[in-house]
Order: sequence, then C-alpha cells, then structure tokens
Amino acid sequence: MGKILHFQNFKRNVDFEENLTALMREAKKLQKEEEGIKSGTGTIFKSTFAKMERMIERDISDTILQKANINSEYFLCGKYIAKVLAKAAESPPKSLYVIDYLAKVEDEKDYWHWQQAADLCFLICTLFTGRADHRMMKYEDYRRMGKSLYYTFHHKLANHENREQEEKDFGIGYSMSVNYETMAQITKHALF
Repeated sequence: MGKILHFQNFKRNVDFEENLTALMREAKKLQKEEEGIKSGTGTIFKSTFAKMERMIERDISDTILQKANINSEYFLCGKYIAKVLAKAAESPPKSLYVIDYLAKVEDEKDYWHWQQAADLCFLICTLFTGRADHRMMKYEDYRRMGKSLYYTFHHKLANHENREQEEKDFGIGYSMSVNYETMAQITKHALF
C-alpha cells in the first residue's frame, strides 16, 4: 500500500522553472545514489565538494520525502541549502558576525551581502547552534534575522535592474524566507 502525501497550498510571488514532479523525480534519483562513505566500515573514499553537495541534497530530499509534507519550494530550498553547506565547507565564512556583511551592504551597495548574511544566520541556526547563544545573541534572534535577511535580499533583487540574470537567486530568497523554520528543522534532521 502506498503512502499518502500531504501537499500544502501556498502562495508565492515568483514562478519557478522546475515543477514538483521534476523535483520529486530528482529526489528519487538522489535516493538511489550510493553514499560514498559507509558508516562502520572504516573505509574512506576520496570525495569532492560537489559530491558532498549531492550527498547533502540527497539527505535533505530523503527527509522531505519521509516527512510526507511536500511542496516544490522545499526541494528548491534543499538544493540551495546543499550549495550553501558545501560552499561553507570549501570556503568558510570570512566572518561569523552578521553585522560585518551588513556593513558591506552599507558601503558597497552590494545586495549579495544580504544573501551572505542570511546564509550565515541559517548556518548558525542549523549547524552551529552553539554559536547562536554567543554574547547577547540568542537562537531566536538569528532565526528572525535570517528570515528577514532572505526576504530583504529577495526585495532588493526585485528592484535591481539586472534581475533577469539572477532570477533563480531572486526566487530562492523568497522561498528561504517563507520556509526558514521548516527548512532549518529538515536540515537538522537530515544531517544529524
């Protein structure tokens, strides 16, 4: 007997090129890929950051499918999160203070720093939760900031002249903002 999947109705401001069926096919394809590192075997396989990204995307997709709470934005956010985590592993953030990225926005008028600040908040809320209670900051502060920063990034790109080139990033800012808490929980469940 098959599982019952609960599809959520949601509103979004952007049209994604990928539909739910294609995203679910990709998730199923990822499930069939071999892990590379088998736990308990003591064998280590040579890997790349691209393979790491695929493995993280597979784990997040598996968690989304297991939870049977599916919408296309979750899969798109999962792909984005896998890129963020692989990028952070390959090249750690230059600063662990969100304010440093926001200061660059003020000086350079570079809206991509909004995205970097939001990504840092997401990393702190999922992987580095101990960092969330550093000094005067709390986990809830990073959660609220992350949601707000992703939405601000989305809003800034919506008003940017060259938006056509960044259409994917434009949409992911909105999706990450709307689904921030859910994707943080899914990512924690997938990785730990």
